[in-house]
Amino acid sequence: MNKKILYFFCFIISQNFFAQCLNTVSASSNKGGYFDSNDLDTYWYYTAPGGGSQSSTFSIDTSDFYYDEVGASAAGALKVVISSSDNYLDNNVRMWTKNSNGCPYTIDGANEDWNVSFYIKGEVGDELEFHLVQNGSEGTSIASNSYKVRYKGWHYMRLKLSPTSSTASAGKLRINFKSPGTLRLDNIVLEKDTSGSSADNFNIWYVGDGTNGSDTANNSSGTFDQPFSSLKNAILNNTNYRPGDLVYVRSGTYKNDSHDGDNDDWPAETNPYTTTNSEGSDDNDPYFQINRYSKYDEDGNGSNGNDSGDLFLTDRNGSVNRPVIIKNYVNDSEVHDTPKILFDGSGGIVLGSGTEGSSANDYSLNYIIQHIEIAGFEIQGPNQNITYAEASRNRKNAIYRRNENASNTSALKNLYHGRGIVVWGGYYVNIHNNTVYDCPNSGIRFNNSDFVRVSYNTVYNNTWWSYNGESGIVIAQSRNRDSDDTATKIKMRIENNITYNNINKLVYYNPSYDCDTSGNYDVNKNSYACGGRDKIVDGSGCYITRNSYYSGDSGGSNPNYDPHGSYIGTFLFANNVSYGNGMNGVVVHKTDYANVYNNTVHKNGEVPSSADSDWVSANNHTYENSEGASSAWKTPLGSGRQNYTGIVVHSSSYVNVYNNISVAKNSNDQAYVNYVESGWSVSNVNFGSGKNIAGNGTTVAGGNQGLNASDFTQSNPQFVDDTNSTLSNRDYTLSNNSPAIDSADSTYAVENDINGISRPQGNGDDMGAYESLNTWTGSANTSWTNTSNWSAGIVPVSGRSPVISNTANDPIISSTVTLKDITVESSASLTIDSSGVLNINGTLTNSGDITVQGTLNVE
Repeated sequence: MNKKILYFFCFIISQNFFAQCLNTVSASSNKGGYFDSNDLDTYWYYTAPGGGSQSSTFSIDTSDFYYDEVGASAAGALKVVISSSDNYLDNNVRMWTKNSNGCPYTIDGANEDWNVSFYIKGEVGDELEFHLVQNGSEGTSIASNSYKVRYKGWHYMRLKLSPTSSTASAGKLRINFKSPGTLRLDNIVLEKDTSGSSADNFNIWYVGDGTNGSDTANNSSGTFDQPFSSLKNAILNNTNYRPGDLVYVRSGTYKNDSHDGDNDDWPAETNPYTTTNSEGSDDNDPYFQINRYSKYDEDGNGSNGNDSGDLFLTDRNGSVNRPVIIKNYVNDSEVHDTPKILFDGSGGIVLGSGTEGSSANDYSLNYIIQHIEIAGFEIQGPNQNITYAEASRNRKNAIYRRNENASNTSALKNLYHGRGIVVWGGYYVNIHNNTVYDCPNSGIRFNNSDFVRVSYNTVYNNTWWSYNGESGIVIAQSRNRDSDDTATKIKMRIENNITYNNINKLVYYNPSYDCDTSGNYDVNKNSYACGGRDKIVDGSGCYITRNSYYSGDSGGSNPNYDPHGSYIGTFLFANNVSYGNGMNGVVVHKTDYANVYNNTVHKNGEVPSSADSDWVSANNHTYENSEGASSAWKTPLGSGRQNYTGIVVHSSSYVNVYNNISVAKNSNDQAYVNYVESGWSVSNVNFGSGKNIAGNGTTVAGGNQGLNASDFTQSNPQFVDDTNSTLSNRDYTLSNNSPAIDSADSTYAVENDINGISRPQGNGDDMGAYESLNTWTGSANTSWTNTSNWSAGIVPVSGRSPVISNTANDPIISSTVTLKDITVESSASLTIDSSGVLNINGTLTNSGDITVQGTLNVE
């Protein structure tokens, strides 16, 4: 039904329908704040006061949105480009709801509070204000609150609006945009806060570790001064918790129950296949878990253990307007707390419970986590407390148990299999701005999920000691959780992450595989996933796998579920940096519809190959001086890995690979691969011609699909520092003479780079995850407006972020210059003379000297 007709019909029936607005819980038909259509003008005014002209623009963005309402004519988000010429500080850039199709409401003064919630994406520090106003007096605020963007990427926020007076006629919601740049908003919701109502009540809860005001009892109040001692107490044991509440976690170290940091280990033995072992006590639970069995405190006794039938995923799961929000605390000075989860069990944060339903059209959400956001955590697993010998014995004992008892297909000890953040079934899950490391399995993993966003995370030193064959970031066996069947719509996003040193140091073993010899289970069989296998072929930085279904592939490849079939929707790999991982940097495996854009992949393949100078064959490994005994895991390997160490497309269709930089490790390694497994039929895998850079000195391209070196630009990408022995200090930004600069295809280029720098900064977009900044060279003279003085050959304009370096000719600004950001490096100088004006709409970073004789404005 057309939205305009629907709203007119409802208004004729009852004006009280609009007592609340913008798609509230109680009036969910008014979706003017969802922006899932192209009729922005139906619901909102947006103009300068008095109808004056302005340069700022308001539009619906259908390519970058947070929520896609099933059945909407076109999923979208509000995109506002705020111009610095529009005097935004004096509210010249704003929008407000209309009476007819917006949300007229009555405000009862100080007797009530209102809440406005929204999803937002902008540059950190960007500010906007929300106001309640009265029809005819839109310039006068009755209630207001503001928000400064505190995270990179999409995230949820909710603010309280407390009116100081009442409205005699229809009230409205007004939004003022207080910073220049680009902001996106989705799912703006305004609703009355009815005290004591489970539907409308809104709370903020705090969690502390005992050093900042909390105690260890469950009856803490959850305030800033008396925070709960754990996430479990704040959410599952808190009878007043409701979806939509904000849970802020303060700095401290949080551990799973029974955490001791010790490895009990399996006893040493000479014959693990004939001697029964005591498994020790390393089977701790995760620090925080919500699965299909998780109960919440319904009766207010401070515990969820005795409440029968009150399941969190059934009664308190998130919704788009009432999500489950767990974030680090950020104070009013925008200083981020860093809560650390230290675990030695099955994970840091574990959510959801796999799949359910017997029909391909079954969209039951009973067992999965819905609409949840996890942000701002440091999560560390136990890798540093485990040795190769201990992990190897754990694998051998799993083989022994399978041999003794065929029904025992899993002999896990949690210590060796924990994951940092894992979602076994999810719908709209947003994991961002976390640091996850030292996990025996994946750092971040999703199975059975739909609409996943993984962004701005740093994931390293994971996958070392599990025999599960996982990778740093994984999305596997995805499930459509609603009826949206648009294959080309981007639903799964892995963007702006850094992954390194995620290495499988054990050979993959799976007790459910067919490892029989002459009808008997063979513990020494040297086949994929069997006990005698002596080759590592798994473990990469970013990996999507088994999201397509092929009925003929029912064996070892473990295809996506039958009867649910292939996942329908597009995956996006964008702006990821992946280096020093065990196998490859970015992998699309048995997954149709994927876009791989602007990634930087460098010398993965830490699992040895036949070309590695420090490894030749089994029992003939020479330790590198820098490795020492930590390389002991390489010694037992009987053969090297495959020669893929870059970007791999494996048995997948409709995949686009553009604007990437991939540098292979060894001379015979391949930077780009397109391979198809026997029996699979694929089509439309596009690398373009000259659309990606491959590092020189390697084989460049491989697979069995006719990929040729001539399809790529083979050159040294000239990174700033790609050899630093401290992996975390490597710098994959581009040097001034990099061939990646201005070489990207703008059709596929991502709007901003991994640091949020807008593309382009020069004459064109750059390849890889980093956009090169236009740098002052002073080659000609001191004139700011001389193109010869800039590395990109152009003078930086509004929206650009140049760098002033130390040169013989220091720049002088003698006119009006407007920029997004500017960086003045150490020993560099910048002068704004008496006739010059420099307007900075973002950040001024000054490590040198700035002389201001004219005007300097920094917003």
